[in-house]
Amino acid sequence: MLPRKWFWPFLWVLLIPAVSVPFSVFLQSHITLHEGADLGLGSGGPWAARDTALGTFSPALLNFAAFAWCILGDGRARWAALWAGTVGAASALIPFLVILNTDSLGQDGIHYVYWTPTVILVWLGVFNTWLAALIVAVGFRVFAQARDRWRAAVPARERAEAYLSPVESR
Repeated sequence: MLPRKWFWPFLWVLLIPAVSVPFSVFLQSHITLHEGADLGLGSGGPWAARDTALGTFSPALLNFAAFAWCILGDGRARWAALWAGTVGAASALIPFLVILNTDSLGQDGIHYVYWTPTVILVWLGVFNTWLAALIVAVGFRVFAQARDRWRAAVPARERAEAYLSPVESR
């Protein structure tokens, strides 16, 4: 049994980490790390070049594809795409915002990020937005079912009259 059309954007945002996370981890395993003392950033490490660190999280940009259902879907799927795409966009932008706001300028004029805490913060943020996508999907389903039950219970003519009639002042 296939999920309803409106669920596809949520399914995209919920399942794309199955591809983007392993690919990001693969890219992170190939990043060059430096000691802070060598860069003039204090003792300790590891530090990574900011631009290289940003590139390792680029697979998360696939979350923006959930907005495609705004064009491809029907009425309810478009609303779902708007909500799923917004949560997916937040998930995709968190790594970039964290890295861009935690960088330090090295002696060589290159921006670096303190790698271990930054990566932990990024992955926690991405996981939280994944949970948010799950909660929004369940909430969307609950509201969609409530609307369907209301439409089934109230005849179309009464709905139109209730919608079009002016509100009486008391």
